[in-house]
Amino acid sequence: MHSKGEADPLGRPAVGDGITVPSETTENSQETDVETAIIADSDDLAEFVEPIERAKSFAQRWDAPYRAEIFRIALGALLNSDRGVAPRQAETASRRTGKATSYAGTQNSEADPQSGAIEKLARSLNVDADEVSRTVAIGEGGKVTILARIAGSTKKELQTDYSLIYLYVCEMALGKRLVDIEELRKLCVEQGCYDLNNFTANFRKDVQAGLLREQGEKGSRTRRYLLSQKGIATAAELLRKLTVQ
Repeated sequence: MHSKGEADPLGRPAVGDGITVPSETTENSQETDVETAIIADSDDLAEFVEPIERAKSFAQRWDAPYRAEIFRIALGALLNSDRGVAPRQAETASRRTGKATSYAGTQNSEADPQSGAIEKLARSLNVDADEVSRTVAIGEGGKVTILARIAGSTKKELQTDYSLIYLYVCEMALGKRLVDIEELRKLCVEQGCYDLNNFTANFRKDVQAGLLREQGEKGSRTRRYLLSQKGIATAAELLRKLTVQ
């Protein structure tokens, strides 16, 4: 044994030279902390076993070269759907990725109908709900406000685009397919694209172009409009572009 301050033949620091030697108790405590952290992390990860297994099973149906990509798509769909993960799983995913999942939005929608409508709209567009909420607002009573500004060179073009988006939001977010012409008139006044002399004629052109369908007797002032399949696709594309501006 070497004395205090005396160099050890193996080059180890001498006890008492200001060097703290970790005790066995400290090392055991650190190991316990690590094991506890691993166990806690495993509990969180265990919640993803079911969606992962389902995604793997689905991917196996396809040829080998496509399985990795199909697995990624399937797992993403499961983790972002209210069928795929439980609430705590969604929260865990949010903590790991920094992004809120659509399941959390579904929970919020039960307490906040407006938030629920935005979530429905976001899912129909396959975009993030936060991006949609910067583009469209849905207030009490289902009042729809288009927050984004649409570029257009004529009132006719703006009337068509604003109306397509408005009808799309009403149908996808609120389940309201038919919209009265007076509601669309108010929309165009608010957005500065109301053409008094050509307002109805502009919609007639949109009907002829296959974007809208009209309900109402000929010559009647009471008319309602809904989107055609072509109109739904056109409106969705317009709205997606607005969400990334």
